[in-house]
Amino acid sequence: MKSESRFRSSFSYGITTQGPGSATGISYEFNRHILSARIASTDPLWGDDVWDIAVMYGRAAMIGPFYANTGVGASIVGGNQYPRLIGGDPEGKMDRILGFPLEGNVSWLVTDYTALGLYSFINVNTNQPFGGLALSLQIGRLR
Repeated sequence: MKSESRFRSSFSYGITTQGPGSATGISYEFNRHILSARIASTDPLWGDDVWDIAVMYGRAAMIGPFYANTGVGASIVGGNQYPRLIGGDPEGKMDRILGFPLEGNVSWLVTDYTALGLYSFINVNTNQPFGGLALSLQIGRLR
């Protein structure tokens, strides 16, 4: 069995629990295992809203021109503290804490090197859980 490895970058913009947000990441895939790093934020311009820096492990599948993956890992979470999960005005800065990030992606491979899709992410933590759904562009060796 031939070992396959792929490297990709992803850029996502969408809606989060606190309004517009974004995520970007890099991943290395080998034999359908994925190691990835990502930065996600509830601020589209990477300001002071809730953010995480995560490293994750996941699995991938490809069926024809469609690609899907999931991942879980550990993260550092920081930014503003909000009084409730969805919306509201910030109450001030929160201390940096450990979080439990999860992600999922379903993409259509436009070419061997680009894909468009939907990216979902969530971070479960004790201070400010957050998540989002975004349109995603992936660039790299995808097939």
